Amino acid sequence: MTDPITGFIENTNEVKRLLELHEKQTGTARGRRYGVEVLNKSGIVLLTACWEAFVEDAASSAFEFILDKITEPSKLPKDVLKRIAKWVRDDKHELRPWDLASDGWRKVLLDYKTTMLHTHVSFFNTPKAGNVDALFGDLLGLDSMSENWTWINMSAQKAKDRLAKYVELRGSIAHRVKSSQNVYKVTVIDYTDFVTRLAVRTANVTCDYVNDLVGHAPWQLYKYGSFQ
Repeated sequence: MTDPITGFIENTNEVKRLLELHEKQTGTARGRRYGVEVLNKSGIVLLTACWEAFVEDAASSAFEFILDKITEPSKLPKDVLKRIAKWVRDDKHELRPWDLASDGWRKVLLDYKTTMLHTHVSFFNTPKAGNVDALFGDLLGLDSMSENWTWINMSAQKAKDRLAKYVELRGSIAHRVKSSQNVYKVTVIDYTDFVTRLAVRTANVTCDYVNDLVGHAPWQLYKYGSFQ
């Protein structure tokens, strides 16, 4: 299983290529650049897509890893079992309970995972703190993931607010490309650093949580900067 950070870094390399094009086109001298803002806007859109893909990968991979390690659904956290039970009861397909027979519970859980990903993280359900918290809570029982987004000079609330600002900027660009606010290269650089730190914190917290739950780590722990 490829860990979500590896996938995230591979994806953000595309943003680095945009910055390289920016530099190749305009040089490195100080001063405002003209005619290349589209590269900056593309960087914001791509970074948000990278973050969204990472969130999906981290939650999905952790869930599947847990599923592979347990022998029966009762080994899942009780809060997750309650949520799955409610999802099964609310399913309009009248034969859904029969899917739980024998080893069918694994397919039911995978279907549940797919539903949670679609519900909480998509273009119309943006990867802000609230949706990330809901996804990790519903899928893993790991509530309030965003409260772990802290590092030197960064509180969890400040991180949530900054993420919301960037995700909203992505929305503005996606819906009103020409009329959206100016976007500068420094904004793309800042967003890259910020979202990378978020990914590392999220991956490490998830790794420790899964390790405590099933006695095995789904991937290695990362230190910010060790892979740059």
